[in-house]
Amino acid sequence: MWSRMKLGLTVLFILSLLAGCAGSPADDVAAPETSPEPIASPTAEPTPTFTPTPSPAPDPVSLEEWVDSLPLSAPSYTFASSELDIEDGINWPEEGVILNLGDWTGTLEEAADLAGITLEELEALNPDLDFSDPQDYYYQLCIREEPYILPQVEVQEVTLVMPWMPSRLQEFSCKVPADLDEQAAGVLAAAYRFLRECHGVHHGMEPSTYHQEGGYYTAAQGALCTSYTQLEEYLDCVFTPEYYQEMLAGPLPEGQVGYSVFYQGADDSICFMSSDRGGNLAHCGTLFTQPELQPDGSLLFWQFSLHLDLDEFNGYGQGITYTPVAANVSLVRLVPTEDGWRVAELTLPY
Repeated sequence: MWSRMKLGLTVLFILSLLAGCAGSPADDVAAPETSPEPIASPTAEPTPTFTPTPSPAPDPVSLEEWVDSLPLSAPSYTFASSELDIEDGINWPEEGVILNLGDWTGTLEEAADLAGITLEELEALNPDLDFSDPQDYYYQLCIREEPYILPQVEVQEVTLVMPWMPSRLQEFSCKVPADLDEQAAGVLAAAYRFLRECHGVHHGMEPSTYHQEGGYYTAAQGALCTSYTQLEEYLDCVFTPEYYQEMLAGPLPEGQVGYSVFYQGADDSICFMSSDRGGNLAHCGTLFTQPELQPDGSLLFWQFSLHLDLDEFNGYGQGITYTPVAANVSLVRLVPTEDGWRVAELTLPY
């Protein structure tokens, strides 16, 4: 369950986002001054309902200082201005897109609170769902019927290189908001990489060794981390403890080993069940709102995962173009620490 501060910040944040939706009167939602506005539009006078106590800001930490603190061979980082992250053959959705909460694992009440609407309004927007039979997971929850005009926030491409790893894993690039400083952009890129290669699209450490007797794998020389202690220290340099603790399961148990977690095996080894999931064919781009500094010192912004209508998808090819019809929205939150920014909220957009 979210803390009062986190829920208060996210509710105020999405209220400002929805206030900027096309086709909605400006005085429907009162947007707080501290919440980012993804598009220029008139807003009502701010009437915030929750104001966290401002925290003293830690001294800035440089990218070099942060990289030096990592418990592994230092990766190299490069930063370059870039075009928006939209696939080739994709048209800009001039008339806007429908907003959804994708891969929602909270309750329906939490979804309604986050969207700034009532549970009854959420039910009306999702007529195919049986609200009398709550689920542990919702693939998509529509939170706004009127099309939303997407922001065109400038991005930077962050590339990190880890030459000691297997060749296919040595380089990783992603796009993040251009306004993030190098340490914030660097830690966010490291988080995206870990979620993609180690705890998302793929779960595990590569290269690895299979142990047939126990039915699990252990990280081998050349992996991102080779000891459980090193993995804990690395995650602590990238994510908040609240975020990464669910990835760690402690000592390796006897019997069945669970999926999507890392265990501590003999000699401090990293043990896991290796698994992969497919990509999302509907995903065709990722956009952001402008990062905004919150009263508690955190940086908060939205990630939009653009989606095609798969009923109209016939493959890519010369002269074939598509226009996104929807966007899954999720929060990205970075929090300041004495050792630099850490990722507190992030979901892979694909």
